[in-house]
Parts: sequence; structure tokens; C-alpha cells
Amino acid sequence: MKGQGGRMKNLFLVGMVFLGACGKGVGPQVIDPAFVPYVKMFEEEALKHGKAIKVQSNIVFGDPGKGHNGYCYWGNVTIDKTQWDSYGREAEKITLIFHELGHCELGRLHDDEILTESKTLCGYTGIVGECRPEIHSTSWAVSIMHSDMGNVKYIEHTQAYLDELFK
Repeated sequence: MKGQGGRMKNLFLVGMVFLGACGKGVGPQVIDPAFVPYVKMFEEEALKHGKAIKVQSNIVFGDPGKGHNGYCYWGNVTIDKTQWDSYGREAEKITLIFHELGHCELGRLHDDEILTESKTLCGYTGIVGECRPEIHSTSWAVSIMHSDMGNVKYIEHTQAYLDELFK
């Protein structure tokens, strides 16, 4: 009976090694050169927020699955090349990479909270000096980890997103 505990412990350790083999850190790290500047940016922003992070995930172009621009699974980030190449602004690329590294490196889940700001503006009535009050609303994601990247307004809320991501 005494030997059973030792065997179970060894079996547990062997199992953990095999399970760990599915995650990051196994074999040489692969980061497509297109993503290197964004990885460095992510690490620098993390450091500014008091977190020393050395990205361990693999980041490559591939098929992240239907409806996804990027996908993180067990320390492997896959980015859709067609979508990446279609991005007209740097902010879109930063948003996607930081979002996926938020999953893979920080263990963050999606946060679908939305903020809405409403303003009353003066609408034109056709009569000089007269206006019709019009309410204009703007909505945006609270976190870069929002599941619908279209709701992330990175340019307008950069610092808030970085603070929230690395909190």
C-alpha cells in the first residue's frame, strides 16, 4: 500500500508533462515577422503597467476559423492573413494582436460591456437662430477584450484600453 502513493504521484507527474506539451513553451517559438513589432509593443506596454511579460505564444498566419480574425488556443495565436492585410489603420492591427495576446498571455476572457455617451446637439430647422434638439449617442467597448472588435475604439480610448488590459 505504501508504494501505491508513490506510483500515483509519478503517474500524476507524467500526466502533467503530457498535458503541458499541448501548451506554450514546447519546441521553438514561432512568431511571423509581421507580428514582431506588435509583440514588442505589447511587452513594452505591459512593463509600463508594472508587468514584466515575455510573450511565449506562437503567432502565425493561418485559418483561425469561420467568423474569426484571430484566435488563441493553448499559447498559439492564429491570424487571418486576408483580414490582416485589409486593415487600413495600424490601430486595427494593434487591437487584434493585443486582444489575442490578452487571451494567450494574460488569460483574459471576453468582456462584452459597452459604454454609451449621449449628447444633445442643435439640429437645423431651416430658420436662422432656431434649433431642434437632437440626441446623438456613441457607444464603445469598455475593454479591448470585447468579442466584437468593431466595438473597440482603440484610437479614441487607447490609454483606457491599455490600463484595463494590464490591470
